[in-house]
This record gives sequence, structure tokens and C-alpha cells, in this order.
Amino acid sequence: LQCLNGIEVPAIREKDGVCFVSVLGLWTRSDLRRFLIGSDCQVKVAAVRLVQTSAWRAQALPVDTRICRVELRNGQFYHQGKDKDGCRVFYCWHKYPGKWRRDYASSLAAILYQLEALSWKDGEKLTLVIPLGNPLSPNATGNSSKNLRVTSHRRPFVEQFDIGLIRYVLPVVGQHYPEILHRCLVVFEGANENLLTHMHVRKVVNGLFRSQTARSRIHFLSYFSDLQEYIEKKELVIPAGGTAAVVGPSVDLL
Repeated sequence: LQCLNGIEVPAIREKDGVCFVSVLGLWTRSDLRRFLIGSDCQVKVAAVRLVQTSAWRAQALPVDTRICRVELRNGQFYHQGKDKDGCRVFYCWHKYPGKWRRDYASSLAAILYQLEALSWKDGEKLTLVIPLGNPLSPNATGNSSKNLRVTSHRRPFVEQFDIGLIRYVLPVVGQHYPEILHRCLVVFEGANENLLTHMHVRKVVNGLFRSQTARSRIHFLSYFSDLQEYIEKKELVIPAGGTAAVVGPSVDLL
């Protein structure tokens, strides 16, 4: 990627205001490798994406938490535990007790804040869990989550966001954080059981990933218990059928 030598993008510095920085100076060799792999090893495509992402980061980051305090605290998106491959697990709930403002930009900002707040090792990836139904009751018992389904009249969880949020968020993350997604697990348990709805969700999610390699990382699961094929029960949070209590935000939001 020596073609990027001399290419600069504007960056905002707290003391100096707007200045120009070298694109190559913003990335590690591991980052360059991720962009190259994420661009199907096409050097020109990877170079363009690096410039675009460098410019995007200058505008979008650091995240101003004042615009997404609600989303950071409402339990919609958070990370906790690791999967069997050692990848961090992120949860993006379709139904949760917090307030949903229908503000896609604020939800995206909250997600970006949490991604950027973590220290990522070279080559480290994440597993994204997207439950479409109600979280499981912490008082439920049984060996299979097939017996733990929680209906809306038993828990104060309501449908909070539409599929449009996934359409909005995943392309941005995929474009600017290439090769960070190890696996995407979409859980249907407790969601609308209409077959056409399930087919629509599959079509939408698959359509957000360009390559067949990326699509192969998406798994559609019928039950929460199916998550244990990828994540140990002790690492899964209780609302997803595991035994780990959900902890509060791991970063200072004040």
C-alpha cells in the first residue's frame, strides 16, 4: 500500500484544531492487513477504503457521549464475555427494558463508543449476538431454552427497534471495521413466528454482507440454547440463557 505515501486527511486535534495527518500514520500493519483481506486482497480497493475510513474517523470520532447517553444506558447494546474461540461477545437486543428513541444516529454513536473504548489486540475479533425475541427470565428453570420462552405479557419488554437499525449500523461497521466480525448469531426464539418474517430477516441480514465469506459467518438460530454451541454457558448472559449476570457499563459515561 505504498500508493498511500504522501496522502493526508484532515484530523481534529484538541489543541491545534484541524490539521492534516498521513493516512499511513494512522494505521498499524495489522490494520492494513485487515483492510486488505476485507477488500478481497484488491490493493486499490483497500487503499480507497483506508482513505475513506481515515476521513470518516476524523469526523465521527471521538464520540460525544452527550448525544447517546440514553443508548449507552438502556441495555440495547453491550459487550460481555467471550465465545469459545476467545472473541469478545457483543449483544444487540431487539427487545429490552430501556427507552428507544428511534434515533439511529445515536444508537450508532453508542455502538462506536463501545467499540473504540476497548483495547483491541492485533487480529482480535468479535462475535455479535442479535436476539429478536424477549430476553429470558432470570428465574426460569429447565435444561433447554425451548422451555424458557418468555411472552410479552409476563415481562415488561416491548419491541423497541425495527430491522432498519440493523440496516443502518452493520454497513457502517463493516465498511470501517473490516474483518472485525468473527461470527454473527441471530436468535429467533420469542420473536414473531411468521415464516415470512423469518425469511425477511434472513434476506436483510445476508444482504448487508457483500462477500460469500462474510455471509458464511452469519448463523440463524431457533433457540437461545443453540448459542451454547458457540459460547460457553458460563460466558453467556442470563437473558440469553447463560449463567453470567449482566454487569453495568465498563466505561465511565460521565
